[in-house]
Amino acid sequence: MDFKFNEIKCDTRATIVEKEVAVRTSVSEMESGGARKVLDVAADGRLVALDISGDVARVSGRVNFKLLYLNGDGETRGLDYFADFSETIQTDGLNDKTYARIAVIDTDTSISGGVKLSAIVRITLYSVVEKSYNSLCSADGTFVKRSNVKCGRFVTSTVETVTVSDEFDVNSDVMKILSTRPSAYVDKVTAGMGNILVSGEVSATVTYSSEDKILLHDFLIPFTEEFSVDGVEIGQKVCPAVSVKNVRVIITGVEGANIIRVEADCEIKFDVYTIVTEEVVNDIFSNEAEIIYSVDEVRAEIQTGFLFFKEDLSGVAVLNGDMPAVLEVLGVTGAENNVAKTYAEEGKIIVEGVYGASILYRDEDGISSASLEIPYSLNFASDNVDGDEVEVDGAVICSVAILKREREIEVKTTLGFMTCSRCEYTGKTIISAEEGDKKEVNNSTVSVYVADEGETAWEVAKALSANPDEILAQNPDLTEPFPEGAKIFYFRQISFDF
Repeated sequence: MDFKFNEIKCDTRATIVEKEVAVRTSVSEMESGGARKVLDVAADGRLVALDISGDVARVSGRVNFKLLYLNGDGETRGLDYFADFSETIQTDGLNDKTYARIAVIDTDTSISGGVKLSAIVRITLYSVVEKSYNSLCSADGTFVKRSNVKCGRFVTSTVETVTVSDEFDVNSDVMKILSTRPSAYVDKVTAGMGNILVSGEVSATVTYSSEDKILLHDFLIPFTEEFSVDGVEIGQKVCPAVSVKNVRVIITGVEGANIIRVEADCEIKFDVYTIVTEEVVNDIFSNEAEIIYSVDEVRAEIQTGFLFFKEDLSGVAVLNGDMPAVLEVLGVTGAENNVAKTYAEEGKIIVEGVYGASILYRDEDGISSASLEIPYSLNFASDNVDGDEVEVDGAVICSVAILKREREIEVKTTLGFMTCSRCEYTGKTIISAEEGDKKEVNNSTVSVYVADEGETAWEVAKALSANPDEILAQNPDLTEPFPEGAKIFYFRQISFDF
């Protein structure tokens, strides 16, 4: 008997390690102009470089702090401050397909001889790991039972840049840009023949001063882009991750009629996977000899795709009774959608997290701010089932603040959720086989087999040393799977030498 084998390859995306690091920096009193009250602070992080050497990963990143505050003279000021950091992580599982993601999960400030800034940054290292299985594909002189197994395979990872711009006619003179809070999300991604089509939106809240007033304007800039990417084909699964790499605010126009122009560069990372169906042999027998074989379980991670969901939330920020009443709500200077937990249940994706907003308002003492947190637990209809792994990135599409009562500010927001999910597929294949002892030939003219419930012609043929196709042909009144107690007849053609 000639046993022939093929190698089956399956790729899986594995999180190697998650590590939280503290990034701290400070702004001197001179640089801040004597900051005395922080109105709003935010931070975003991005990867600068990832170097892999053996079991050591060196991660370099940058945190951009955005600060809105009152100085010693009571003037509203804004400040962007950068803090670079590096972290060495020693761990198993690193390879040439190891990637890193950086996310700021918390920020804090304090004022003491300047402004002290800190951020907790989560570094996630993940790798594409290849598994291979030795799989029987054919064997002469035997009967084989074949099945299909699915394997997920990594195609490519690419980073592309989308540049968007928009402008707003202020109809007055802009004295100063105080802060800019950008964010972005992807709502659709499609693999084509050699290209990826993606759409989404960039938002930016610009806080500025004009005619001795503090004002806010929200820019919402949709985009649709097509990128040429080698190796990508129709039907493949694409998982995107988007961040704002750089934002520029430019004042144009003429005196008395300034225009605020926002230009943003978004970085989108695409991980592309495909699903391959392999035909394998998972059972075998011969009527002439025993076959000694072993079966292994093929475990493959299948990318089930990208989905985008939206949800509206609302909440009320309540000021303490000893605080001055709100005279005017200026707007939401910054909002965050922090996803804490995600999991799949039958037919839905569950997302738990917290929406946070910083609200700028005016009272009798001048400019002040309030914060609001809204915990949520949301579910979205999907094809996911229990056990599927789901990764969700949260986004804020828009937020609006209105004065409800003199010490109550209501915030209405629309949140976005970018979900990439994976399911585990299992199948069986024969990984080794060899010929054993010779069998005794059954010379019975007729054999009768009484089936157990659910048995098929394959099980009957193995028991009777017969041909599965002949079992079905000789019992045309029976259908598979056979009912319990069904009698299957098998007639042999016996040759005699005289």
